[in-house]
Amino acid sequence: MQKIMRDRVIPVRFSEEELKRIDGLLGKTGSRSRSEFVREAVRYYLDNVAETKVVELRELSKDQAKKEILDYLLKRKEAETFDIANDLRLELNLTVQSLKELWEEGKIK
Repeated sequence: MQKIMRDRVIPVRFSEEELKRIDGLLGKTGSRSRSEFVREAVRYYLDNVAETKVVELRELSKDQAKKEILDYLLKRKEAETFDIANDLRLELNLTVQSLKELWEEGKIK
C-alpha cells in the first residue's frame, strides 16, 4: 500500500494592514488566493536565504589593505570595487579609500 503525503497546515496570523497589502498584490503576482501567495512568498524566501553568503570582514590597517588590494589587482586584468571588498573580506569604505590612495600614488590606473 502506498502512503500518501499530505501538506501540513500551519496557522499564521496577519494584521488587517498586512492582509490588505497581500490582497493588493494577488493580481500582480498571479496568486489565486492568500494561501497561494504566502506559500510562494515562503518558497521565494527559502530559496534566496539558502543562496545568501555571509562574509565575515577582517580588520586590517589601511597599509595592509592597500598591499593586499595591490596583490589582488596584479593577478587580474580588472576588478570591481565590490568584488575586491568581498573577495578580500574588507570593509567597503576601507577598500574605496585604499583604492583611491593607490590611484593617487600612481600604483593603479
